[in-house]
Amino acid sequence: MTKLIVKADSIEKEILIAIEVESKKPLFDVKVEIPEQFLYVLPGEEILANIKLFRIEGKEKVDVKVEYVVKNEQGETILSEEETRAVETETSFVKAFSLPQNIKYGTYIFYVKAVYNGEVASSSAQFSVEKLEKPFFKKENILLIIIIIIFIVILLFVLIELRMLKKHIKSYMKIDENTLVKEKFIKIKKIKKNL
Repeated sequence: MTKLIVKADSIEKEILIAIEVESKKPLFDVKVEIPEQFLYVLPGEEILANIKLFRIEGKEKVDVKVEYVVKNEQGETILSEEETRAVETETSFVKAFSLPQNIKYGTYIFYVKAVYNGEVASSSAQFSVEKLEKPFFKKENILLIIIIIIFIVILLFVLIELRMLKKHIKSYMKIDENTLVKEKFIKIKKIKKNL
């Protein structure tokens, strides 16, 4: 693993590069993908990776040694594990691994290598360990946010309607005798007093 430094004017950007070594004619191909919700994690959290092993030649079931390695920007190994997987033509699985609590913030590479009969196939994916909390506006929370906004709008509408109804009722309740006479709802007869 190495860094590519790109400079333009006063801007400098470092790009982490993982060099994957494969056999000239590998019997397998490997694909690794880290789901979006695990691309930015905190120290000590668990990460999931979707892994696919494809058999390029042959159809009989064979045991393939699969190695998993997490490396930092300096190429140092943070985690490593290996297991044997039975593969016929293709197999897909999810690999979970927990990061150490004391892992440093930065960019990391999750590297997967499949070895069978001395032939090697590999793939890698990048993720970041950050001190920032995960954003609230994730896909899982968008529906909740929309429901809350709709509820607030409906509540405001009901409150406005109740206020208008209350004013309307008060205006009817404030009718006095003079208003009724003016609107010709009632007639007042004047009585002459005899002196």
